[in-house]
Amino acid sequence: MTKKTLRNVFYYSNSDAENGARISRELASKFFISFSRNLASKEALNFIGRTRLPNERELYGMFIKSLAESDLKGELGYVATEFQVNRIDDAKGRVDIFFSYRGTSFLVELKVARIGLPKFSDVIQSDEEDKEEPPVARVANPWLKGVIPQLERLNVETLKDCLHEKVVKMPMVVYLYVDWRKVGVRDGWQEPAELAHDYIIDNLQHNPPDFEYFTVFDEPVRTKKRRTSINGTEHDATLYGFSLVASMMNDSA
Repeated sequence: MTKKTLRNVFYYSNSDAENGARISRELASKFFISFSRNLASKEALNFIGRTRLPNERELYGMFIKSLAESDLKGELGYVATEFQVNRIDDAKGRVDIFFSYRGTSFLVELKVARIGLPKFSDVIQSDEEDKEEPPVARVANPWLKGVIPQLERLNVETLKDCLHEKVVKMPMVVYLYVDWRKVGVRDGWQEPAELAHDYIIDNLQHNPPDFEYFTVFDEPVRTKKRRTSINGTEHDATLYGFSLVASMMNDSA
């Protein structure tokens, strides 16, 4: 592992020499903090506890709410979800979230990945020789085969009349830390969650994120798997916290 993961700390790796880097970094830092505050709020966790683990579309509203309540709100422009954008092969496509901020147009592709903490608990508890390796694909694919190539295929030239001169494509993944226990909350969830975050960052190094953020909840929430009926009363999953990773991919309108 490359560093000790700290809870509620925003990390960045881009430099001011990159086009639009300062604005993107300001946006990411303030948005990540606002998103974390909203998703970890009593109201949000109560709702998740009464429903199921959220997916991408269910987090669009949380994304917009976090933008609107952040320190960015004074300079936000138009905001849209499922924004239609052509792809480079002339096919029609959509980008999850579009918004403008300080003279820059942001096109965000969002994915949610659910990462099981039992794998990382096994790493802590097992001897070095017999530890079970956590799944690389579940960590890497939403980033390396999901949000990044989707944004690479967008043709923003066709939108030059409605975008600002500066355009930033921003891939983003929310990694939810979960387990599937039928009863009860796992003890000592903080350390395996920290290991999971570091494991994610280590396995994205083929295209490392510019921004990262990690948090665990003071009180994990019991909820349901995606495939479990929302009408049932039995919980079969626990949500312990999450990580956010994102990057800036410059383009010009």
